[in-house]
Amino acid sequence: MFDLDDPPRYVLDQAPLRQALVQIRFPLQARLASLAGIGEFQDALGETFDLSENRELNLDAQFSPEGVEGEAHETVTWTFAPVAGPRIILTPNSLTLSVDGVDYRGVEVLESELRASVTILQSTLGISRCDRLGARYLSVAEITKGSEGDWSGWFRPEVIGWAGHKGVLESGVRLNLSMSQTLLDGGALTDEVDAPYVRAVVRHGVVPAGTTIPGIPEVTTSGASVVLDLDFFVEGRQRLDAGSLAGQFHQLHADIDRFFAWSLTASGREHFGWSEQA
Repeated sequence: MFDLDDPPRYVLDQAPLRQALVQIRFPLQARLASLAGIGEFQDALGETFDLSENRELNLDAQFSPEGVEGEAHETVTWTFAPVAGPRIILTPNSLTLSVDGVDYRGVEVLESELRASVTILQSTLGISRCDRLGARYLSVAEITKGSEGDWSGWFRPEVIGWAGHKGVLESGVRLNLSMSQTLLDGGALTDEVDAPYVRAVVRHGVVPAGTTIPGIPEVTTSGASVVLDLDFFVEGRQRLDAGSLAGQFHQLHADIDRFFAWSLTASGREHFGWSEQA
């Protein structure tokens, strides 16, 4: 996707990562709307996961000269929360692994959990098709007291935007909100004949305190923050194979990591505690 060099292996002592997600979507499975339908999946996960259920009633309304017509439908979400590690969120047509930034332990852990979850999904529910695989990394760097004059130097100017450049805005003018979104259509993920094509949505900018950012679950900023939201995915029917999907996720993450490492300036690396590993 990007013509960027691979970064060295690194860690950040104060990483801005707020949430990492990997999700697969598959054909609608009506049985997953009931507790009985997810029983085998829950049993295979074991007793280390606490199960919670969330049901929402939605109304699809259509307006016409005769009045309003609508059809109500219920959506159900099952969340399997472990003592530590990624949450597993299961719906009738998707499986998502979600981990908070403070609990993130590297792509290898998330890749391993994806492989295990897909294996269980296939063996207990017999699902054989994947329609979409996505990976999303959301970074939120809060502009804390004392860093008001430094935050615009954490990321490259292309990420911060013109409004964050020093010398553009008059003294006393406060940047409240500036967000940009870029959609990218890339090439084939692998050299295979039927390999899916990569697409990406890159969002970046500055948001005020109290901003709610969509996620699983939603993320709300506690203060003014710089946001870098990297959402990469492949669409198209493919076999629900744990090894193949884990490998594709690894490749998506590699592009995400290349862009994130490129986006940081020397000041940003220092601010977030960048250190390279052998």
